Amino acid sequence: MSPASSSWAALLLCTTPGGESCWESDHYLAWLNGRPEVINRDQPAALYTFEERAGDVVHNQIASGPDLTIPESFHIPYKPLLKAPWKEFYLNQSYLQDVLVNIAGFIPFGFFFCMYFSSGPASRRTVAATIILGAVFSLTIEVLQVYIPMRDSGTTDILTNTLGTTIGAMLYRGGTLHALLDRLAFRTTL
Repeated sequence: MSPASSSWAALLLCTTPGGESCWESDHYLAWLNGRPEVINRDQPAALYTFEERAGDVVHNQIASGPDLTIPESFHIPYKPLLKAPWKEFYLNQSYLQDVLVNIAGFIPFGFFFCMYFSSGPASRRTVAATIILGAVFSLTIEVLQVYIPMRDSGTTDILTNTLGTTIGAMLYRGGTLHALLDRLAFRTTL
């Protein structure tokens, strides 16, 4: 449905009358603990507790309000494509963990593709080709995430994935694998 349609409405989950953080509010805690009477005191226009647990209709617990009909397919309107890094940034542990996982996840990608592209010691051209491949692969992932409802498309992931690819390629070019294999070979001959 589109916003121009008469039956279209935006559903905002976890909004509170006072504007406080909804995940810490009395309303959210009441909903979690199955106590809708706390929410009813504020006279909401609609209250959906999702107690049905099946079907495509969620009944409004307020007598005068409409029921929700759950559509067969889900589409997020106005979902951004490649959100800017400063719009994705949050100073918290989850964001830092996401950045570190993206970097660490692409280090093997850079290492092994640099090894695949080179027939001996890696040249600057091989390293550059590997980094470009990592960036293009990451860009492809981010563009495709626009079509997945629970995923966000952002440039931070492209930057961190490309950094991971660069680290992996540089580790290969620096001879890390050769040094490790030489050590293993030396230990097995003793």
